[in-house]
Amino acid sequence: MGDSFERISWEQALAEIAGKVRAIVEKHGPHSLAYAGEARQYSEPLIRGLGSQNYYNSMAQEITGIFWVNGHTLGGPSASPDYQHTDMLLVIGCNPYMSGMMHQTRLFLNRFSKDPDKRLVVIDPRLSETARLANIHLPLRPGTDALLDRAMIAFILQEGWHNKDYIAQHVSGLDKILPWFSDFNARAALEVCQLDYGRVREVCHMFATRKSSLHSALGIEMGRHSTVTSYLETILLAICGRIGVPGGNIFRSSLTQAGPPPDEAAA
Repeated sequence: MGDSFERISWEQALAEIAGKVRAIVEKHGPHSLAYAGEARQYSEPLIRGLGSQNYYNSMAQEITGIFWVNGHTLGGPSASPDYQHTDMLLVIGCNPYMSGMMHQTRLFLNRFSKDPDKRLVVIDPRLSETARLANIHLPLRPGTDALLDRAMIAFILQEGWHNKDYIAQHVSGLDKILPWFSDFNARAALEVCQLDYGRVREVCHMFATRKSSLHSALGIEMGRHSTVTSYLETILLAICGRIGVPGGNIFRSSLTQAGPPPDEAAA
């Protein structure tokens, strides 16, 4: 009381909080409540269970591009690498050795990079801690991520390395965007990216022909041209047949249902 604190049990604390929340709902209605924060698998069911739809998180300022892309291309959920079964991991726009990526990230990356049957490829302007471990590091010019992605897609399509069977079964609308890549000068694009032509071609061939996956993060999702870059990454995965397959980028289960694609008018 007053200017001091008194220790109470968790049971009492939770009961008091629940009682105050319920009193607010009864007096002002469910829309008087809002949740701000993460831990979505718990917070979203809570706020919806109370009858409110007012939910706010960091997506108001970050990763809105990839959320929009995933909504319109994958139906809502994101597809993350199947780390345990992939043979090639392409890391773009992040330094997971320092920021984390999965359980025991550092142990995983050390083992993965030293495995003669695996390939760790990092695309990052900086020689980060993750890039130091990589089998291949592509130090692209900052801000040219989208241009590199377009060049890689053009490489794969022009060389005929794309997965035609997968595309026929699982991909729609590709014919509408093929002109973006059919006559694209990948060599000139890589000069702008300040990358070696042969090295990028090698990475493209590996990604298209191996059991590959892609992990990108805030360096892309909060960077220049983030939405188009995320879209191009999805195209890259799709033409190589790496979405929803073992060792590729897979859909993981969640305690909450994925929301509908973002509204076109709102976007």
